[in-house]
Amino acid sequence: MGAAHIIRCDTEQNVYHKVSTILLGRVMEKPDLVVSVFAGTPAFGLYKVLAERASAEKVDFSRVRFVVLDELVTSDGTAPFHESLKSMLFGPLGVPDANTVWFDPAANHSAEVARIASHVGLLGIDVCLLSVDSRGH
Repeated sequence: MGAAHIIRCDTEQNVYHKVSTILLGRVMEKPDLVVSVFAGTPAFGLYKVLAERASAEKVDFSRVRFVVLDELVTSDGTAPFHESLKSMLFGPLGVPDANTVWFDPAANHSAEVARIASHVGLLGIDVCLLSVDSRGH
């Protein structure tokens, strides 16, 4: 496991630009990077900046693989986190559906945990984006 790096930022925009710079660099170094992401308002600004910069700087995300380690369990079986990520991140970055792994809230929960664990065990995770906010997320 790699060391944690602390990068100080003064504003949210500064966070978005610094994190996107790191991610863009990692994708250029390793085009088949495996990234764990989360859905939620703390990440939406970052995903917008990342997609804009990837397009402007012509960084190809078509081989990058994404793992979503959280999802809401809804009564109607939808996956709102995945849909948010698809519209805000995966779509704008041109990530094929086959390169995303997420929990299916309509499936058997134990089987889903095993499926995700198997995927992560096989490929690992190169970069994991986490959020620390006022809700303790």
